[in-house]
Amino acid sequence: MTILGLGYEREQKVGKTTSVYFGAGAQGVFIYRTEISIDNNYNFSFSTDTDFKVYPALMQDLGTITILTEGLKKVKEP
Repeated sequence: MTILGLGYEREQKVGKTTSVYFGAGAQGVFIYRTEISIDNNYNFSFSTDTDFKVYPALMQDLGTITILTEGLKKVKEP
């Protein structure tokens, strides 16, 4: 589960209908782990572990922008 994130994002138009999106940042992640084990005598043991770590996050995307105005002009109402 991501608890906290801090980053920078940017979308830049590179063509008439194309844009590039990129971002970078850091995420704080809370880790909860439970382990259950059974030995040969059928004795159960439970252990839990928690941790908080910070990981880098990188994002990128290449998208196309669809312009719907031309298509909407062609549609006629009944």
